[in-house]
Amino acid sequence: MCAAVDLVEIFNARTSAAANQRGQEQAQSRRKPQLVGADTHTLLELIRNQTCVSLEGDDDLKKRLLQGPRSFTTHSSSRLLRRYSQVVKRVRQRVGLAGYR
Repeated sequence: MCAAVDLVEIFNARTSAAANQRGQEQAQSRRKPQLVGADTHTLLELIRNQTCVSLEGDDDLKKRLLQGPRSFTTHSSSRLLRRYSQVVKRVRQRVGLAGYR
């Protein structure tokens, strides 16, 4: 299964530090490129968690994405923010907005 994986998420803003550490260890032991996942439910989470990859070069886009130098910006989401997004989700479900069941 690992052969089919192109990138490994090493940070998720809504995941424990221990789980994020395991992801980083897995990526390093398998020599897989790494990325940061915001698990974005709010604009703040999107802004605070980023993977920046240099796309310079003549290779195809996939190769540049997988092999380009990268940097990360990471910030864990607060419990309050996670709770807020769950309340919003429940309200949207109750009023019947598309995409929420």
